Amino acid sequence: MFINSPIDLIPDYIIGIGQIDDVAVVGFCLYLLKKDLKKYKQWLKENA
Repeated sequence: MFINSPIDLIPDYIIGIGQIDDVAVVGFCLYLLKKDLKKYKQWLKENA
């Protein structure tokens, strides 16, 4: 939803800088996903 939101910390019309907050949010989401996948993989090993 964040990417579709018209509200940004840094407006997207500022070329080059405007996408930094979007990239930061996507990067953070990927970090959280990787962390959760590691936990899930460990859970699968323990419960297989």
